[in-house]
Amino acid sequence: GDESILTRLAELSFAGDPEKAIAHHRALLELKPDRIQSYRALRQLLHRRGDEDAVFCVEAVLDGLGCANEEESYFYAQRRGRLQGQMKGMLTPEDWAVICPELAAPPLAVLRAIHPYLHKVFPVDMDSFGITKPESGEDLQRFRQNAEMVAKLYEVREFDIARAPSKLGPTVLGGSPVTLLVPKSAFESLPREQLFLCGAMFGRVNIGGILGDPLQVYRTNTQQLRYLIWAACELLVTGYTAPGDRNAIYVDIKNRLGKALPQRRPQALLDAVNRFAEEELIIDAAALRSEINRAAVRAGTLAAVDPSLAITCLKQNRAMFSDPKAPIDDHGLTPEAWAGPVFAVSATYQSIRKRLGMGVR
Repeated sequence: GDESILTRLAELSFAGDPEKAIAHHRALLELKPDRIQSYRALRQLLHRRGDEDAVFCVEAVLDGLGCANEEESYFYAQRRGRLQGQMKGMLTPEDWAVICPELAAPPLAVLRAIHPYLHKVFPVDMDSFGITKPESGEDLQRFRQNAEMVAKLYEVREFDIARAPSKLGPTVLGGSPVTLLVPKSAFESLPREQLFLCGAMFGRVNIGGILGDPLQVYRTNTQQLRYLIWAACELLVTGYTAPGDRNAIYVDIKNRLGKALPQRRPQALLDAVNRFAEEELIIDAAALRSEINRAAVRAGTLAAVDPSLAITCLKQNRAMFSDPKAPIDDHGLTPEAWAGPVFAVSATYQSIRKRLGMGVR
């Protein structure tokens, strides 16, 4: 199979062609994210290349997974003390295409254009959920500072912060501006843990993945996700008829969306629905939600700066990225969460870190 072929190629190129060996091991991890021997091989190869920050990232992954040996743990800790704290610049469209490969797909493009109006389609009773908007507080100020840093990087211009019960967050509500629902534990967490949480939430905002969040308070299921996309197409594309049963839920979602959309339709939404209608796509809503959650994992991992800490956050906040029944492996990760470690040793991740000044000094 592909894994055995790549394994053999990686072995053959390890001594004589390290760049090819690096590429082969990264490809192996895409197929088998928990292949610890590939992380170890990458550490050796990247060390030979002289790329200290890339070596740090591999060591951090091994540490976060609980697989680091004494040497790997020691040098991870030594290099962690020289991490740069500020993120300077913005992500490119090419960066986002790696963070979320489904970004250009019409279903997600429709959701991305709709998310400013979600609060009108699926209203939330903030009071009954115990959601309050804090006015002041040292913990709020600290969280907001970290959130603002990530919001700038992820091109989220405005946002509110609300305190929420632990079972409701961390998550994000659609609207203009969006609202971060933050539980007490997140306000009290370490700075880079807050960066991770904000990265995951703002990542969802940027890609249009708010409804893919397992913690989203709208409680929409995969069928209602389909209804929302079909309703947008039926409202805006002449001659389009939604497939399937036009039941009371679909009719209500369509009516609410019709009232929520501005008279001057956003061009991005018009382009997305027309493309979706032209291609006559079948929506695999479960797969779409899974990919959205993987993208949120990658976005959080990038913002955290330290991949080991990101993995710890993934273990502590499984409900942000995976359904309650998702399997948990011996490393404490769900299938969606493995997108973080694999991304943290990728060429794109390394390129972004260098460009934004996020690596080891």
